[in-house]
Amino acid sequence: MKFFNFLHKRKKKTDLEIEEEITNEIIEENIKEEQEEIKAIVIKYKVNDFNEEVPDIIKICNFHSELIPSEDSIIWAPNKEKTKLIPYKVVRIDYIEDLNTDAKNFIYIVVKDATINNII
Repeated sequence: MKFFNFLHKRKKKTDLEIEEEITNEIIEENIKEEQEEIKAIVIKYKVNDFNEEVPDIIKICNFHSELIPSEDSIIWAPNKEKTKLIPYKVVRIDYIEDLNTDAKNFIYIVVKDATINNII
């Protein structure tokens, strides 16, 4: 009977618990990487009114990896509260070179919200 109690006390982690641990680790790594050099910025365009000429630009997060994602790939980025990861689909990569501004030589990864079909 003691053997059964021992096995009963040792609880296996559920898939959800494992996913939450991985998410938390990634978010912690992202926070640490904030101090490292930024390779690109992940942005999303928001159109409030189709009569406007310029859409709003929403910064999702900084991108630190040396490998730039390809179009149609999925990026997982933390939400504003940095409590969970949100999937985004890469639309295109924009390169900006303007030595007269703070932007200088930046790469912008343009994304849109990913759907279930994009992820699967």
